[in-house]
Amino acid sequence: MKARHNLNALEDRVRPIADLCLQCFDEEMSTAAAQAERFFSEVIAHGSVWSIQDGEGFPTSTNLDGETAMPFWSLESRA
Repeated sequence: MKARHNLNALEDRVRPIADLCLQCFDEEMSTAAAQAERFFSEVIAHGSVWSIQDGEGFPTSTNLDGETAMPFWSLESRA
């Protein structure tokens, strides 16, 4: 199952972060930088992110420092 998360309420926070990230990229972007630029541009344009969920919840990954991350996608077709 895919879940759409509306970001309209967070737009004031998301847009400045995206703008800052986009300003940091050089003219010749790495693959990761190009993907990040596309992600932020699509999130701003559509006002949402997508995640996946099954009967056990949302997938997460925890690193050795105990920090947990959850993947998000900018378009439903990418999730």
